[in-house]
Amino acid sequence: MTTVYFVRHGQTKENAHHLIQGRKNFPLSEKGKVEIKKTGLYLKNNSYNIDVIYSSPLDRAVESAKIIKEIIAIKKDVIIEDGLIERDFGKAEGIKISPKVYHDILHDSYSGMEKALDIENRMLNTTKKIIKENAGKTILVVSHSHAIKALLCALDEKRKFTSPLNNASLTKITEENGILEIVYSNKVV
Repeated sequence: MTTVYFVRHGQTKENAHHLIQGRKNFPLSEKGKVEIKKTGLYLKNNSYNIDVIYSSPLDRAVESAKIIKEIIAIKKDVIIEDGLIERDFGKAEGIKISPKVYHDILHDSYSGMEKALDIENRMLNTTKKIIKENAGKTILVVSHSHAIKALLCALDEKRKFTSPLNNASLTKITEENGILEIVYSNKVV
């Protein structure tokens, strides 16, 4: 069995102001650093025994992955995987989330926006690739809200992009004999 723990990066100032970040690059806020340290300590203190860490190339994810790496004292470098990048929100990037904006995102309405089905396929294919490269291991992946939600939607048609996914939360997926299963999602520690 292969186990993959997805962690949403820690909070940024833009998260706190309800701005759509997408592929814009922002660092963690002080609160985000505290959140991700707490997740790292949880992983360490509960013997998760992570073998390898992957991260989206965006700064907020890489910074989160490196903080966890230091806490759990894994020697291997964080592997940057472009397929884990956040959704491209097109014209919606940088604007404040409102009910109308959220409605339009859910309906793929913004010009230049990565469509829901496209991000679902990208995240599913990237996850399968990471699992194939690390069969039988325990993997930690640091990514983003819509990226992780897209994977959950791809694995379970009952899941929606409207489901909450908190900063620094854990989502556990297992793979056995080619079957991917969601064990839990949005676990806040």
